[in-house]
Amino acid sequence: MAEPTMQRIPQLGAIVAASRPRSRTFAVAVIGLLSAVVAVSIVLGVVGPDAHPHASAWLTTADGARHLDRQPDVRLSPSTGRAAAEGVLRVDTDRRFQVMEGIGASLTDSSAYLIDTALSSRERGRLMRSLFDPDAGAGLSFLRQPIGASDFSRAAVTYDDVPAGQRDPQLRRFSVTSDEQHVLPLLRQARELNPDLRVMATPWTAPAWMRTGGTLAGAAGGPLRPDYTAAFAAYLTAYARAYADGGVPISLISPLNEPLAPLANHPGMPMTAQQEAAVIAALGPALRAAGLDTRIAISDQNWDLGSYALQVLSDPAAAPWIAGIASHCYGGDPSAQAVLRGQAPHLAQYVTECSSGSWSKGFGDSLRWSAQNMVIGATRNGAATVSYWNVALDETGGPKLGGCPSCRGLVTIDRRTGNVQYSPEYYALGQLARITRPGAVRVDTASPGPGGLANVAFVNPNGSRALVAYNPGTAEAAVTVDDGRVSFTAKVPAGAMASFSWPGPRIGAASSAADGAGSEIGGTQNRIRVMPLGDSLVDGFVTSGGWRTQLWHRLVQNDGEPVVFVGSQRGGPPDLGDQREEGHPGWRLDALQRQAASWVGAAQPDVVLLMAGTNDINEGATAQQATARLGALLRTVLAARPGVTVLVSTLVPMHNGHDATWAEFNAAVPDVVAASRATGAHVSVVDLSSVVRPDHYVDGLHPDQVGYNALGDAWYAAVKPVVRRLLAASDSAVSPRPGPRMSASTVAVSACCTDTGPALAADGLPGTRWTSGYPQEPGMWLQADLRTPTPVNGVDLDAGPSGGDQPRGYAVRVSVDGTTWRTVATGGDDGPRARISFPPVTARYVRVQLTVAVSDHWWSVADITLRSMP
Repeated sequence: MAEPTMQRIPQLGAIVAASRPRSRTFAVAVIGLLSAVVAVSIVLGVVGPDAHPHASAWLTTADGARHLDRQPDVRLSPSTGRAAAEGVLRVDTDRRFQVMEGIGASLTDSSAYLIDTALSSRERGRLMRSLFDPDAGAGLSFLRQPIGASDFSRAAVTYDDVPAGQRDPQLRRFSVTSDEQHVLPLLRQARELNPDLRVMATPWTAPAWMRTGGTLAGAAGGPLRPDYTAAFAAYLTAYARAYADGGVPISLISPLNEPLAPLANHPGMPMTAQQEAAVIAALGPALRAAGLDTRIAISDQNWDLGSYALQVLSDPAAAPWIAGIASHCYGGDPSAQAVLRGQAPHLAQYVTECSSGSWSKGFGDSLRWSAQNMVIGATRNGAATVSYWNVALDETGGPKLGGCPSCRGLVTIDRRTGNVQYSPEYYALGQLARITRPGAVRVDTASPGPGGLANVAFVNPNGSRALVAYNPGTAEAAVTVDDGRVSFTAKVPAGAMASFSWPGPRIGAASSAADGAGSEIGGTQNRIRVMPLGDSLVDGFVTSGGWRTQLWHRLVQNDGEPVVFVGSQRGGPPDLGDQREEGHPGWRLDALQRQAASWVGAAQPDVVLLMAGTNDINEGATAQQATARLGALLRTVLAARPGVTVLVSTLVPMHNGHDATWAEFNAAVPDVVAASRATGAHVSVVDLSSVVRPDHYVDGLHPDQVGYNALGDAWYAAVKPVVRRLLAASDSAVSPRPGPRMSASTVAVSACCTDTGPALAADGLPGTRWTSGYPQEPGMWLQADLRTPTPVNGVDLDAGPSGGDQPRGYAVRVSVDGTTWRTVATGGDDGPRARISFPPVTARYVRVQLTVAVSDHWWSVADITLRSMP
């Protein structure tokens, strides 16, 4: 099997070990020489006494003679200085942009089947190392996995197929067992070869029974049935949960591949922006309820279809759950990412699919296109991932169910001979993946640089610098690369890609990808945390246009009240439901209480909007039974969050034959509330029983848009005075809430190091988080700038859903001028939600700095709260 040439250059330590001195005099001479080398390393600013003063280099040439070949090391020299100089490409590590998440492709069913069956065990191991091993191969670090069948599958299947005419809304037949044959074993092997590997997942279609046409093919299958929106979200969540349990956690998920693609006969499904928003609004809470920190990307289609993403983002129920925008290379160009970044600067940009094929004109032309548009063009325009389509296809461009007739994979496996041929795209990706790691921060360079070199540069989590350059010219280009500390000179042949890596100190990352200067995203304005909770919320709270939309528009958008909706994650809502209690209608009370206590304890709301009883009555419970369970849930909420305000609603009747029970239950709700108020609890009734007129139901069960707006208005009338009361109490320093919460306008947050933007630690959304990007070590810090000296007496840290990512040792340091610091508090492992108090002090800067190393956990902060003095 032809294998890519990646020559290994012996390191200095290995050379010394192989050339041991044979006399004391010679040994002294060698030690003296090595001491001089170490001294030179320190003068050049190369970190560590064991560092070697050189840059490593890899090269792929247009004629294919060299392909990801290791080149002789390039000697480092001191910086040339800041003065302008001809032929110098300056790497400005002070201007920082996006954080990289991975480089790779898709291990489709077709790819996995070929790799697993067309190659011997030895050849398969060699190919997997060539693909994923960071030292011996390209080091690919990202895979985008189809959820069920795609056009590159051997059969049109999903994970919940049932006979025609049947349904499975409870997903009782859901199973990923079929992936254990080829896909999952190879994914686990890839993760073993590259522990930094991240996996994204994307469906091409919902199960046929969820679609209007009842089939999987795009042309005949039709769109997702609206009444199965929640079921589709549950299906995607079940996949992510099953894969995580199988050793392959899903970092990122998108609701659908190419929702606007022309309909064809292979698996595929159309989806409007409004439908995608509805799926996201249901998917976000479902993922968090399943204990997953999987993030959601939207659109997942061509560069020139960015308006679709903006439509999805305009939905207030979906927007809080969205982490990024995914793009494909088949229409438009990478500059579209920069446009989207300008309109949604808080979101990551991902390039998740691209393919070459029979239309490619040759090795050199394919290398050029990949370098200019994917490796350099996409990343310079903000892409956090660069991903091609199939990892492997056979000599016919298959196996396939349709779709692209002549695509090729990163590698082509000839099923007749077992020969493996590596594509230009493989080598182009390798030039980038070989020298960058997930968590690398893109830093600034001029492109084109000297000699017309297109280029992009990064700083890895370990501090090493990385530069990829492509020479589009017809003559060799010489360049001196200078990062302000060290420099080196290299030559890049015409039409070639070259990659360089050299050591350096670690850096932080900018919160803003726009200018690298840090993003101002926090402040001292209080935010009231409102948490809807109940068993009748999904339609009204998550559905695009539901009552939550009306409440949000009136309370937040129109009135400008500092309110954030919280739930099991970003914006909720927790929808109570678990296994049925045998012999009793409705849901298990103990399960409901556990869910309610967990969610309320985690979200720490100020106001809970409690709606419970719908499931009980629909399942045949009496009014007395439903009322008793409502009282038990209310007591659970009050115990989980002492001092919380709870608004308990009567229920919107569903005209399904239980009218008398609805009326009896609603009449009993005030008594339940009165019993809690008698204990001193802040509990009130919100009467929704007659808000929706009988002529404003869609099907006798669910309100129409007018009905939802009426419900939103009713909730607004109840919530508004509570928000004003809590704000007034906070302003007078008698609020039971922790101190002022960061807002989106007046506080800048920065960090020593990052895998995600520091802004995420201060957006008031517990499901977003800042992450360090590598294991905890002493000296790591997260810092808030209050703009002006402000009285403070505490800081709270919420690590979010990632278990174990809290500090094991820390010091809180404060400063008025950013120069002179003093320590005001120290501590150890205070758990995932640490409340740190210290004597009142006036400070502009508040910094939490780690003091203990933890080798198996990064540091994550989902929410940082500064508390002011009473």
